[in-house]
Amino acid sequence: MRLLAEERTMIGIIGYGSMGGMLARGFVAAQAVPAAQLCIAARSAASRARATAELPGATVTADAAAVARQAGLLFLCIKPL
Repeated sequence: MRLLAEERTMIGIIGYGSMGGMLARGFVAAQAVPAAQLCIAARSAASRARATAELPGATVTADAAAVARQAGLLFLCIKPL
């Protein structure tokens, strides 16, 4: 099942901790979207390195605003302050 693959909608995920990582890996594992349609923002260098290693082809950055601008569908996976 390819959820949004035909539309080529960019899926943005801000935060790559427990929830953001689970969503991103789940989308790819279920073949709902290819990794190339994922745009992920992670604050720490360690989280960005993990996302890059786990999801080859995904765009990974520290710039959450850029992810929000690119995404047609956005998931906020961060803890409230």
